Amino acid sequence: MIKTHGDFFYREGEYFCLNEELEAFINNKYFIKHFKDAVDFRIKQYYKERIKDE
Repeated sequence: MIKTHGDFFYREGEYFCLNEELEAFINNKYFIKHFKDAVDFRIKQYYKERIKDE
């Protein structure tokens, strides 16, 4: 997500961080749900591609 949407995210050591512009949404339940869906999708996509390449 950092590679494709680096304007929204950054890494700080081992932490995956949201840009300050998204801070207003950090407690928004709809944002959290959507963000989790996006992360889950990327995880599934990663493993699907990994299995396909083996």
